[in-house]
Amino acid sequence: MRVPFQTNPWPGGHCTRAGVTGLTSRAPATEQSRGRKHGRALSAIGTRFAFRRDVLTPHEPTPTPKTAAAVEPIRWFRPLIPTALGNCVADHVCMAKYKLRTGQKIGWVFDPAIDFHADLAVCNPHLDAACAVGDFRGDPNALPEPSFGRIWNYLIENNEPAGLEIPEHIAEKVLIQLGARGLSPGDRIITIHAREPGYKYYTPAHEPERFVSPEPFMRLAEYWADRGFKVVRIGDPSCTPFPSHPRIVDAAHWQGKRLIHDLVLIGLSDALVATDSGVWPIGVALGTPTLLSNSCHGQPAHGTLSHWFPWEPGHAVLNKRLLVHGEAVPAEVGVSLFEGRRWREIAGVTRLEDNTLDELIEATTRLLVRHGKETRA
Repeated sequence: MRVPFQTNPWPGGHCTRAGVTGLTSRAPATEQSRGRKHGRALSAIGTRFAFRRDVLTPHEPTPTPKTAAAVEPIRWFRPLIPTALGNCVADHVCMAKYKLRTGQKIGWVFDPAIDFHADLAVCNPHLDAACAVGDFRGDPNALPEPSFGRIWNYLIENNEPAGLEIPEHIAEKVLIQLGARGLSPGDRIITIHAREPGYKYYTPAHEPERFVSPEPFMRLAEYWADRGFKVVRIGDPSCTPFPSHPRIVDAAHWQGKRLIHDLVLIGLSDALVATDSGVWPIGVALGTPTLLSNSCHGQPAHGTLSHWFPWEPGHAVLNKRLLVHGEAVPAEVGVSLFEGRRWREIAGVTRLEDNTLDELIEATTRLLVRHGKETRA
C-alpha cells in the first residue's frame, strides 16, 4: 500500500512569515512528555547520528532598539548557488565554521521556492536566524556567500568541527513515515544516489560529465541486498526505477518525499554511495561513511587532496577513468590537463569511462571495513 508522506513533516505547522514549512517557534516536546517507552525506542536509534533537541525560531527583522542597549548583530549570508544542493550543504557547514571561529551570530537568507532550503536550515545546529528572501530588509544580493567564493578550500583549510544535525522531534516523525515504507531502526542500510540526465534544476546538457549510467548502481544494490542489507536508492522521480527486490527500497519514487527524508536515511546508513552530485556532501556533513564515485576531478600528485574531495577524513573517492587519444592517463596528469576543473569529454581527444561494478563493490567493501562494519547484515 502506498503511504504518501505528509507535506509538512514537522510539528508546529507552517511559518507564514518566513514563507517556509518547518521553521517553527513552537518548543519541542520534552523527553518526559514523550513517555518512557518512546524514549527507549528513540535512544536505540539515536546512537547512529546526532539528534538535535532544539528548534529554530523563524527570523523577524530586528527592530530598531528604543534604548541605548546594543542588539547583538547577525551576520547574514546568501547561497553561493541557490539551486545546487551540494553547494548549499557546504554553505551551511561554512557558516557553522564561521560562527565557531568568530563567535558571531549567523543568519541565512533562503528561497522558499527551492524545496531543500528549509530542510537544510532546520538541520544546521549553529544557525541563529533564517529569513525568506522576499522578507529580508535589505539587498540580498549584497550579502556574502558563506565561503567567500572558495567553498571547498575553506572547508579543508579550517578544522573547526561543524556539520548537520537532525532535530530530534523531526527525526521522530520522519522515522514513523519510514517505518510505514518498510524501514526499521534495526536495519543495516546502504544508501545509493546516482546522477542521471534530467536533474530537475538543470537541463540534460548541463555538465554531462557528471552523469552516469544507473546500471552498475542497480547491480550494486542487488549485491548488497543479497548480503542482507536494506539498500535505499534516493533521488528524484526522473530517475530510472531500480529493480524489484525484497531488500531494495526505491525512495526516489516515493510520493511526497523531500530532502529531510533523505537526510534521515543517509544519517541512519552504514554507508552512502554517491556520484559527483549534490548528495555526497550530505553524507560528509552528517558523518556517514561516504564513497564519492565517478569523480571528474582526479587527484593531484604527492597524495594531496583535490579541492573537490570530501573535507573530512574517513571517506573514499573513485575517479572516472580519463582517456586521452584512447590512452588512460594518471589522475594527476588529468588535474593538470584541465587546470583543476572537472574533466570533460572533448570530441576526438578525451573520453570518460564510468566506474565498473567491481570497482564500486571493492570500494564500498573497503569503506565498511575501514569503519569496523561487517560486510554482511
